[in-house]
Amino acid sequence: MPDNRAVAMQFLQGKGLSRAQAAGVVGSLMQESGLSTTAKNPSSGALGIGQWLGGRKTNLLSSGKSGSLRGQLDFLWSELQGPERAALQRLKSARTVEDAAGAFTWGFERPGKAEANMGNRVAQARAALDLGGTSAGTGSGSQSGDGQQTVTTTTPGVDNRAARAQLVLSFLNTKSADPLAFATQFKALADVPGTTTTRTRPGSAAQSAVGAVRGASGTPGSEVLELIYNDGAKGYGIKDGQMVNGSSVFSGVWDGHKDHVHVAAGPKTVLVLGKLAQQMGLHVGENPHFGGVDPVHVPGSYHYKGEAIDVSGTPDLMARYARVVARYNRIRRLR
Repeated sequence: MPDNRAVAMQFLQGKGLSRAQAAGVVGSLMQESGLSTTAKNPSSGALGIGQWLGGRKTNLLSSGKSGSLRGQLDFLWSELQGPERAALQRLKSARTVEDAAGAFTWGFERPGKAEANMGNRVAQARAALDLGGTSAGTGSGSQSGDGQQTVTTTTPGVDNRAARAQLVLSFLNTKSADPLAFATQFKALADVPGTTTTRTRPGSAAQSAVGAVRGASGTPGSEVLELIYNDGAKGYGIKDGQMVNGSSVFSGVWDGHKDHVHVAAGPKTVLVLGKLAQQMGLHVGENPHFGGVDPVHVPGSYHYKGEAIDVSGTPDLMARYARVVARYNRIRRLR
């Protein structure tokens, strides 16, 4: 099962947040709920990864997105784009993990000072830095003759013993303390073990993609079956390998492709194009290899056959990625 922290980190960076900003959000959510979609405060009734209350909780439940991590992350982001946009502006001005955790905590979550536990939020944020994106821990590496680099990354663990002891003392000294709420907070303060990972990086993303797209016979990868991205201008459209007028050919779905790039190709080619998008810092989804397929898609579609991806991120990165896919379709080679 994927680490919910890594999923959240990838999602938030795909929306254009920096690694530090995304980690600040994840650290705060870990304190709130442990990033459990079913977390419920037995005292207040707060629900989900963001511990939503009142009208916000009602909006979450009525949105139909409360049943999955991706759904709750989508709802969280819709709040940051709408009624909580002041919190997003504050978050985007943060340059450090500490500032990001504080910006999201006080701007979006707005807990009582007694329950904020900023020390744990920051510690959890630091632990999340190396998840779902570029490494942030300490590392060493070696390079081979073909340009490949083997990188070993170590991320320190988080020791929350002092924070747990403080929580226990607070509980014992508070006459009206809620045992169930205490248990939930105590669980969120579990120690986080350190990790060491080793991975091989190719000489460049383009070299990796070329090698993967080409089959054993040396033939190029498949043509692009569909490319749909509405950038507010002419946009990008490909159908069965041919450049088309996207707003005309894909008129039924054109307006729905302003916040993501849809790409369909052969299963091997689309997998490579998805990995390339991730290397560019974009979020990739709606494919069995990249987090599954949401039921909104029609069974039997390219998405369900593992031949399509939806790629999201900042507008400039999405436009750049759409250009890369269009160029690949012309020359069947990534460079």
